[in-house]
Amino acid sequence: MKRSFAITLLAVSSILVSPALAGLVSVNFTDTTPTGKGGDGDGFLGSGVWNRYGVMDFDSEEPLALVDSVGADTSVTISGSLSGAEIDSRETAINGNGVQDESWTGVDTDALLFLTVTGLLPGQVYEVVVYSDRDGTGEPSDEVIVAGQTKDLPNPGSAATVLPGTEDEDFIRFFAAADASGEMLVISSTIAGLQIQGRLTSSEPGSRIDAVVSRISGITTGKGENRYGKGRSPKDTASLKAKRRGVVFYPALQNDGSQVDYCYLKLKYNKREADVKLRDRVAGGNVTAAAATGRYRFILDNQDARGFKMKVKSLKEKRRKIRLRFCGSPSTRDVALSDCVTCELKQKKKK
Repeated sequence: MKRSFAITLLAVSSILVSPALAGLVSVNFTDTTPTGKGGDGDGFLGSGVWNRYGVMDFDSEEPLALVDSVGADTSVTISGSLSGAEIDSRETAINGNGVQDESWTGVDTDALLFLTVTGLLPGQVYEVVVYSDRDGTGEPSDEVIVAGQTKDLPNPGSAATVLPGTEDEDFIRFFAAADASGEMLVISSTIAGLQIQGRLTSSEPGSRIDAVVSRISGITTGKGENRYGKGRSPKDTASLKAKRRGVVFYPALQNDGSQVDYCYLKLKYNKREADVKLRDRVAGGNVTAAAATGRYRFILDNQDARGFKMKVKSLKEKRRKIRLRFCGSPSTRDVALSDCVTCELKQKKKK
C-alpha cells in the first residue's frame, strides 16, 4: 500500500507467532448504529452476538469490553488509535449486510487504524478474520496487519453481499498469536468487521493431537488413528522389511480438538542405528534435526492434518528390528493430549 505501512510493518513484525488454541468474539465497526450488542449475520467463523463498536467511542480512554457469540462476558477488550488527522465512518448500504454496510476509515491519505485487542491468553494462536467494506481506500487493494503478519485485501467495490461473502474479496484470514501480555494488534486503513476465535480462558481444554503412520504415500490416515498414548502396540505400529536403499514411512499428525493450535513434533530414534530423513510434505524441506530435538512446530487448524515423508536406512545390519517413534503434542505439552506411533524396520537375521 503506502510508504507508512512499510514502516509500521517493521515496527510490529517483531511480535512472535507462538502457541494457540475456541470461543468466538465478533466486532462490527459501525457509523450511525450505536455501540452495543446485536445479531449482525453469519460471519466466516460463526454467528451469534456481534459487539457493535460505534465510531463515537473510537479512541476513548476506556477500552470496549467484548462479549462472546452467546453474549457472555469475556476478559477480551478492544481499543483504537489513529495515525493521521481523524477517523471517519462510512455507510455502504448497497452491500446489504449488517457488517459491511458500515465501516471505519482514516480521513487522511496514509491514515491507519490501530486496534489493540487485550485479554487473550498469552502466546496462544487464534484464527482471525478481518472484513472490508468492499470499497476500501479506493486503491486496488489495502494491506492489513495482524500480529505482525501482513496480507493484501482487494477492494472489488460495493455489491449486494450475503455474509460472510468471499474469502480474499470480502474478508481475509490469519492465524496469529497474542503476545506475552495477551494482546494482539490489528492495523488497517479501513475495517468493517473483526472476528477472533480460539481459546479465551485457560479452563478450556487444549487440542488433542492424534499421530498416525502409513506405508502409502499421499494419505494422512493409518496405524494409530483414533488411538492415543505411547504408540507401542501393534495397532500403532507400521512395519517394513529393510531394503538396501532404505524404506519410506508416511506419518502424520492430526488436530482432533476444536481449536487451532501450534503443535510440537518430536521424532525419537537411535542415531547410531538408523539414518533418517523426515520431510514436511506441506512446508517442504528436511525437518529431521528440529524434530529430533522436539523443536519442530507448525500451526494446525482444528480437525486438520499434516503429512510427512520419512526415509529410514539401517546402520546396524545385525539388529533384527529398528524402531522409531513419531510423536505429536499440543502447545500445552499436556501428556494426556499427546500421542505417538511406531515405525519399525525389520531385517533378516544374519547367519
